[in-house]
Amino acid sequence: MKKYFVFAVVFVTALIFANCSSSKKAAKVVPKLNYETNMQVVIAANCSPCHIPAKGGNKRPYDNFTNVKADID
Repeated sequence: MKKYFVFAVVFVTALIFANCSSSKKAAKVVPKLNYETNMQVVIAANCSPCHIPAKGGNKRPYDNFTNVKADID
């Protein structure tokens, strides 16, 4: 009888510790992205000579999200 009691206590303890995890309680926060803070820097660094109107480019300007989104394939 003592073996069953010890087994039950160990089983319940293991079950409790298996379900108590801080990673399950923490909600994953997805940051909001927008053109001005996240994409504008990348566009300026990689597409600047051709797609920035202030630098005299002759292609479609990528100065707002609508123009960038129109060219995404």
